[in-house]
Amino acid sequence: MADEWTYREEGNNNVVFTSINNRSILRLPKVPKVKKSKEDRHVYAGHDAINQEIEFLENVVYKILSGLRLTYRAERMAITKDFIRKLSTDMNKRRSLQNNGMDLDDTVTYALKMPNFCNAVVPHPVVHHSTYGTVLPADHHVADKPIISIELRPKTCYFPVFDEPPCEQLKDRCFFCLVQMYKELKHPGTKHTRYCPCDLYSGNLRRMKVALLELIACPQRYLSARINDTVVYSQGILNKKIPCNANGMRQKLATDIFEEVISPVYGNTDGNGLDVFLDAICKSLLSPIATSGGESSVGHWRKNNSQKRRCVGAHYEVTDSTYRDDDVEEIQNSSDTNILSFLDSISSMKEIPVALVESMHQKITDHAILHPCNRQNVSLSSPYNTKEWLRATGFDSFSNGFCSFDGVGIDHEKFADILRKYIVARGFNCCSIIITLQKANLSSSSDEPLDGSTIRLTDSVGNVYHSTLSILDLYKDPANQIQKYCKRERDVLYFLNNHFSNLKT
Repeated sequence: MADEWTYREEGNNNVVFTSINNRSILRLPKVPKVKKSKEDRHVYAGHDAINQEIEFLENVVYKILSGLRLTYRAERMAITKDFIRKLSTDMNKRRSLQNNGMDLDDTVTYALKMPNFCNAVVPHPVVHHSTYGTVLPADHHVADKPIISIELRPKTCYFPVFDEPPCEQLKDRCFFCLVQMYKELKHPGTKHTRYCPCDLYSGNLRRMKVALLELIACPQRYLSARINDTVVYSQGILNKKIPCNANGMRQKLATDIFEEVISPVYGNTDGNGLDVFLDAICKSLLSPIATSGGESSVGHWRKNNSQKRRCVGAHYEVTDSTYRDDDVEEIQNSSDTNILSFLDSISSMKEIPVALVESMHQKITDHAILHPCNRQNVSLSSPYNTKEWLRATGFDSFSNGFCSFDGVGIDHEKFADILRKYIVARGFNCCSIIITLQKANLSSSSDEPLDGSTIRLTDSVGNVYHSTLSILDLYKDPANQIQKYCKRERDVLYFLNNHFSNLKT
């Protein structure tokens, strides 16, 4: 029933609705901004797009995630034109004026339904509360303990390969930092984050906190916070509270605002509440999701790889001995896989020079045209339940050392295998992580059983939390995006190299 759903938020391509009981969310596509060609229409048609997304998730992504202590699963839900019309009416009443004119696509016959990951630690339906929005029923033992959720888009520690030797200013920078540099040069005067993924992925508590503070200072699309599913911190909220002329004070003001919205829920221990809260976030990110000796399919994955290259945009100085004290904690356990080392391992499948990706893609495209009987063996699109795509969910010798790979002696099916892994890595590269935290009841025992995805952790001052990690946004219309990804990366690198070369001359 459409009246069971209400407008929540929207992005460039989709609108999200929340169920009345706040336990589920529903994602519907907007009308495409650009009309697609007749040949591509079957890929972009709404109902086919949802089916393809679910097929890709179930046959590829969920096989990789299987057995991990994460929440992630989505499903398709059949909808009608009348259902879409009613949702559109609710949407138009609640959305901001800047989004008017972008209608829901009424040609779709399916929507994507998934759990409300911001309430992932809540074991029961929630009700409305006048202060914090939706909370647990009053008779539940943690009803007075709100749930906070932090959504992160961590990106990855990917270092691109330039077509031409890079200028000195561009050497040893991860692609995320290069993109921020590109944005600053293309749009002077706009605010851009100083966050570097290499800090977050380092496993060092100090550097991870620096990374989170940089995201708090300039969250953009990479960080937001909710209390009981009500947005309390985002780039939009920050823009309304910080004056345009703040300049050098912007980071301090942003940090103060974030601490102000967090402290009423988690306290302000000796004036250091923000640091205590960030400690809990880091420990959640570093908590084991699979162990190397366990039965999980990720047991053999290599350890966090972000130390293999140093990005000049990262904050290595915070680990210098002059900054250390007895409270600095290195949590990264050599026998554990956490969500960051998991993402870093998958990211390694994308470490292929753009020129090589384009070359392999062109070779298998030509091969499929010349040998139509062999098309399925080199297919990069659906169906995804084939033995060819099943190989993409494993981690073999092709998952390492791409930068030295020259393609000599590799047949077209091997090219396709490499590109399928590349596609998987691209999807995870753009994923979001939602960390939910709720203070545990004082009487909660460390032996109290928890469900499979919830962990118990203790922050730096002894507060005990129940925490859940969720991962979403793992599909990017794979087969039709390779050339787009390559062009985008090549354009960024060319622009930056050209800019600094001109400065030098």
